Amino acid sequence: MKSVIYIVLTFVICLNFGLQAQQIDTSGTPAVAAKSFELPAATDTLPTTIDSTLVAGRDSVGLDSLGSGTTPSSTITPADNKPKVSKDQPDKEITYGAADSSYLDMKENKIHLYGKAYVRYGKYNLDAGYIIFDFEDNEAAAFDTLPSGLAVEKPDFTDGDNQFSATGLRYNFKTNKGIILNAVTAEGEFQVLGTRTKFVSAEADTNYTSDLLYNSKAMITTCDAPTPHFGIRSRKLKVMPNRLAVAGVSQLELAGIPTPLILPFGFYPLVDGLSSGIIFPADFDSNPDLGLGVRGVGYYFPISDYMDLTVTGDFYTRGTHRINMTSNYKKRYKYRGTATLRYANNLVENPETLRRVSNKGVGISLSHSQDTKAHPYRTISGSINVSTGDFFSVNFNDYNNATQNQYNSSFNYTSTMPGTPFNFKLGMSHNQNTASHSMNITLPDAKLTLTTIYPFRRKVQTSEEKWYEKVNMQGSSSFKTFVATTDTTLFEQETLDKLETGIYNTASMGASFKALKYFNVAPSVSVDQYIFARTLDRDFIEDFMLDTLSLIYDQDSVLTGAVVDTSYGEVMDEFVNGLDVLHRINTGVTLNTQIFGTKRWSKGWLRGIRHTMKPSVTFNYSPSTLDRRDTLILADPRLDPEDQIEFYNPFAGGSYNPQLSGESKSMRFTLVNNFEGKYYSKKDSTEKKFNLFREIRLGTNYNFAADSIKWSPLSMSGNTKLTKYTRLNMQANFNFYEQKNGRSTSTTIWSKSKRPVEFDNFNATLTTSFKLKDIFALFGYGKKKTADESAGSPPAKRPDKSASLLGSFEDFGVSHTYRLDLSRLEDGSDTLKVVTHNLRLTGNLQLTPEWRVNIQNIEYDFKNREFVYPAFNLVRDLHCWQMSINWYPEPQIYGFTISVKSDALNFLKYNYGQQNTNNLGFGRR
Repeated sequence: MKSVIYIVLTFVICLNFGLQAQQIDTSGTPAVAAKSFELPAATDTLPTTIDSTLVAGRDSVGLDSLGSGTTPSSTITPADNKPKVSKDQPDKEITYGAADSSYLDMKENKIHLYGKAYVRYGKYNLDAGYIIFDFEDNEAAAFDTLPSGLAVEKPDFTDGDNQFSATGLRYNFKTNKGIILNAVTAEGEFQVLGTRTKFVSAEADTNYTSDLLYNSKAMITTCDAPTPHFGIRSRKLKVMPNRLAVAGVSQLELAGIPTPLILPFGFYPLVDGLSSGIIFPADFDSNPDLGLGVRGVGYYFPISDYMDLTVTGDFYTRGTHRINMTSNYKKRYKYRGTATLRYANNLVENPETLRRVSNKGVGISLSHSQDTKAHPYRTISGSINVSTGDFFSVNFNDYNNATQNQYNSSFNYTSTMPGTPFNFKLGMSHNQNTASHSMNITLPDAKLTLTTIYPFRRKVQTSEEKWYEKVNMQGSSSFKTFVATTDTTLFEQETLDKLETGIYNTASMGASFKALKYFNVAPSVSVDQYIFARTLDRDFIEDFMLDTLSLIYDQDSVLTGAVVDTSYGEVMDEFVNGLDVLHRINTGVTLNTQIFGTKRWSKGWLRGIRHTMKPSVTFNYSPSTLDRRDTLILADPRLDPEDQIEFYNPFAGGSYNPQLSGESKSMRFTLVNNFEGKYYSKKDSTEKKFNLFREIRLGTNYNFAADSIKWSPLSMSGNTKLTKYTRLNMQANFNFYEQKNGRSTSTTIWSKSKRPVEFDNFNATLTTSFKLKDIFALFGYGKKKTADESAGSPPAKRPDKSASLLGSFEDFGVSHTYRLDLSRLEDGSDTLKVVTHNLRLTGNLQLTPEWRVNIQNIEYDFKNREFVYPAFNLVRDLHCWQMSINWYPEPQIYGFTISVKSDALNFLKYNYGQQNTNNLGFGRR
């Protein structure tokens, strides 16, 4: 009976399928007899061809089309659900379907799925244009072509985090194993391509801890092109997804062509996080002064989840070696930073002595920043940049390192000390000039500051503020150790011997009151205290005598005679240990106000000018500190007796270096002028403000306690913004007294020429800085897109080719500096000279989508008529490769590099060029 029912059901299904096929045939599409497709046996091979006469074409209609017409979908019940059919059923639910059609082969117990077909089984997802599913073996086969030869969607298989695309695939859901043809999978930065891949899931055997891929004729690359431009080809490649790829004997292929580069084996980390490993050389160098060298070879250490360490080195056959250690650290919501230690020992042969000379250098840099969420009132941040000698200019070729000679450091811990008016800072500072080799270091530098408080102010104001409530106080106490040394003696005992330690305490009190309605009166008093651990003791040694021979030549450079100049004695400096204290007191009162002058017009472009004057008069009194000077008696018999006594400052050169001065009763006069204007804008029909001069400041000082020369020079300074991109700074000085040998005499200008002052010097600096796109915008180029263009609609007119060309230069930056100095000579004549006149251009020029020119620096010095270290870089984007050419014309340095973009295969590169050896001591130019 069961057999009869089965035959009847089969007949009905086949009859219905035939009717459907016949309907398609009447529409003009030939119907093909539906036959079952023979699934290959359970081997490791897939059919290379599919007979088009065995399976209905893409337009055939299967059983699933008999329903409501929705996307067909079916489910196989897992083995652990009722009713139980077979012990071989899968332990998870299998869902399958197709967007186009399906065909059920009941004889072979298989289903054919067409058009966006899919199979879902737990974490496994299989998508393809054509899938054959075997119900008996729980096995799916997927293809990228139909039996008719029509290309469809490529198979795409996902196993949790792993995804594979292929041309053919078979996977058994019972054994969790599969065969993939031409598999492509992404593993971190890598693309793994396998001609034939065996996939073994971790669930296939309890011995496996992860999925495994066994690839034959495989390639590993970082190129994501459909046909990779390069790759490392291996006959056997084992991949543990997200962990490691291990290759046997491998060969580098470029554009499908094998190269002579053969690797005996290879390990490729596929993890996204940190992993240790060898850093392949960044460059191979051939230098006439250093020999053959390898640069940038080293090792990477992932110390923890928050810190790493990179150690690289440069090594040359003639002994030169350099070591670089860099550590990056970061903790989320806490801090982040980078620490770098560099050491170089450059050995260059002296052409005169034929001996090698060692040029050693050290560079230390640290940058640390604290997250704003780390702590509400404590902060640790700063940067340190210290080097010995010309470390960076010697070992690096780029513009910034080659031209930079000023380095500064500042690293501080600060605390606002909540609930108190105090804040505390502990840190260090450093400044260095590599041209003069001078270096100043302050370490430690501690300071406790009392912020401004009003000690007499009531907490609750019940009436108008009293005068004494305006009294304020502030102060600070600091401690620091300072040393002035050179970068060549930084790590020697000489530097430790120069350490200066001191304490500086200061306190001040002041207030501000209104007087006569329009004036502000601000009295103040301050006390400074300096405590030094040692002071300078200067002495004159009389027994020393030095004879100097001076030759005399006439105007024709003919020797006419000689003079022996004898010097008697020698001045010796010595530091004496022991505490010493210096006090300074200053009192003063300031009176200031504001005066306004306005002129308006009702017609024309200019509608008004406003002049604001801020006069200020300050009187200060300070007692003399000259009694703290020590004397030095010079016993040179050639000097007059009154000239043999010399005073010096015993606190000079210390950690705070206070200056000693006589009694001061001075009056300071200051006048600040601001000029503003208003103009009428026809565009907006409104009046708008603009600045004529932001500030013109005049100031001088009159000292009542001075015996003579009571007036200090009258100084004038001003600045204004001429345009959005141009600023003008000016400064001038005028003397009240006649000048002789660069010093003021007691003869006033008024007594000489009946004029109050005489011009001394003037300088003006004009600086301009802008982007070319800002200039283009003034002429209508580079305007914002219209609403239609932003929405994707084509522009009304064809784009202007000239505008497109200009757009390539819009990111270029232009800066111009021009400084002019005018000075009055003692004979009354004036001298005018240009101190600075430089024009600099920087930027990137995108010639094509692949070609880019980086102009690191084009700077021309008009004064000296020369270029200042031009630097260029030409870059070619080769998709997964990059080619660059560096050129520094002034030191005649160049370099050519072609390399893989990815850091994972950064050893695949070629370098050729020159290194800078001009500053090594005896390098060639």
